[in-house]
Amino acid sequence: MRRRTALKSLASASVGLSVAGCLGAEEEPGTATSRTSATTRTTDAPVTETGEPTTTESSVGTTTDTTTDAPEETRTTTHECPAKGQPAPPCGGDWKRLNAATSGDVSRGTAGGFELTAEPTTLSLGDCVTFRLTNRSGEKRTTGIRECYDIHRKTDGGWQSVLFTKRRGYIDLGIWQEPGEGFVWKRRLSQAGLSGHSERHEVRACEPLEPGTYRFVYWGGAGHFDSIAAEFEVTE
Repeated sequence: MRRRTALKSLASASVGLSVAGCLGAEEEPGTATSRTSATTRTTDAPVTETGEPTTTESSVGTTTDTTTDAPEETRTTTHECPAKGQPAPPCGGDWKRLNAATSGDVSRGTAGGFELTAEPTTLSLGDCVTFRLTNRSGEKRTTGIRECYDIHRKTDGGWQSVLFTKRRGYIDLGIWQEPGEGFVWKRRLSQAGLSGHSERHEVRACEPLEPGTYRFVYWGGAGHFDSIAAEFEVTE
């Protein structure tokens, strides 16, 4: 399977107008690894269909050609929820709603041999919630990077992202997931608790959170699925 082709199709089908890529939160180092070729692109960049030597394109158009595989990709796990009582992050006019996978084929709970869960499924504003994506297929399978996620709230007009970003690129990278393994995210239901940044992403919850029905969506299915979601209820 050509990982770039799968991830390209996923990004094209699943991402809203405001972003074309995998964005997520800063995590602590974990143990699982995968080796693959990687490409960082802007939304205006052409997409390569082959798995040949990687090309990295920055937001200003500078291109670096590398002729070897990318360094090992470390799958990471958050061991603690973000602290309580942190101030809401500042957001200016250049922060746009992420709106990844807000429409289209979004499976609930299971898809393509993977399972996505939220625990607990009912919580209050300010509580901690854990999301787990687990390979249940019985064989090693590929996903996108852990940053291919969004958090939505159900509104009268449909699902709407509560996360905002000002980045416009995505990272074309495959991660091997052994049977029974996957990604774990721990988040706190507050503006600060849902915001995060690392060297390849930054997302912020720019608006106050409200009670309602939410879902955590992972859209890095790498051809196994389009998007998968786990719903949860948030009370006062």
